[in-house]
Parts: sequence; structure tokens; C-alpha cells
Amino acid sequence: MKRKKLKWKEFRYLPKYTFKNYSNSLENFAKSSTDWSKNFNHLVNISVSSIMRCEGFNYGYIYVNIGYAIDLAWLIFIQSDLQKCKKKDLFLNHKHEIACSCNNNLGIYPPDFLARMFRFKTHREWYEIMDELIESYSISSLKDSFIQSADSIIPIAQFLTNLPIALQTIYAVGGIEKCLEHKLNSGIN
Repeated sequence: MKRKKLKWKEFRYLPKYTFKNYSNSLENFAKSSTDWSKNFNHLVNISVSSIMRCEGFNYGYIYVNIGYAIDLAWLIFIQSDLQKCKKKDLFLNHKHEIACSCNNNLGIYPPDFLARMFRFKTHREWYEIMDELIESYSISSLKDSFIQSADSIIPIAQFLTNLPIALQTIYAVGGIEKCLEHKLNSGIN
């Protein structure tokens, strides 16, 4: 399956210099002292529940970094020529845990994670989710929003919480190609 060529204009949060070479941006994101997973999860929580809000949380900064992480993940996904998973494989069946030492302690194997993330929602649909998160944060009524149901928000929160782990793992092992090589060399299916 041949993919169309990516254009920088398709990205909302990714700077042009990152589009051309994402390795430095991936390093900066991975080495940041910010606990992205906790912050991304907290942003989702406070977007849907006003009682969880606290003073001093920099919503705008974390919001932009979630968008940036989504764009960075999409760029890596496309440039690595990964394929979306099958619909039936969208959510992990925990009878068959990932046995890859690539990041086994956290249960995140980046190529599989990205394949599931972009099967669950397309790159553009993740933007729609971002728009709904900020809208629901800005208004107190969630009626007529997809976010009002746990069936929607739980997988969204899970993907966004695990996204920084996947990106940090890609950086730690030396790129998505190294993750793929490790899986091939270890005979993991």
C-alpha cells in the first residue's frame, strides 16, 4: 500500500524544523524533566471533571505538548512505514503480553502502540479530540460531547497517558527501527 507524501501543512503542532528531522525533538521530549504521562492524564481528567481542577496547572502548555506528541507520533508512524493494526487487535488481549525487552517493564512496544493508536483514531480525529478536550475544559456542560461517556474517555486517556512512554522508549532504544529489529531478532510475533 503506497502512502501519500506527508506535507508539513498537515500538522497543527509540529514545527517545520521537526518535520524535516524529528530526532532532536524526540530527544528533547524524552529527556524533559516533565512527567508527560501524568500531565497528559491530568489534562484529560480536568477537561472532563471540573472538580479535579487545581490552581497552577499550566493547561495550555500541556495541551500544546499533547498535540506535539500526537504529531510526532504520527510523523514517526508514517516515516517508519508502519501499518495500522487490525480492528480486532485494537485493545491488548492480556493473555498474550508483549515479551519484548524493548520496554517490557512498562508493557509498551512502540510499533504496536502506534499501530493501535492510529487505528483507534486517525491523525485528524486526534485533533478533533484535542478540540473537544479544550472545549469541555472551557465550558462546564459536557452534554452533546463524546467525552461524556466512559466508553470514550477511558481509551482516550489510556492512549494519551501511554504516548509519552512510547516516544521515550523510541528515543531510549535509538529509534523505531531498533524496536523493530529487536522484535525480529527475538522472534516475537
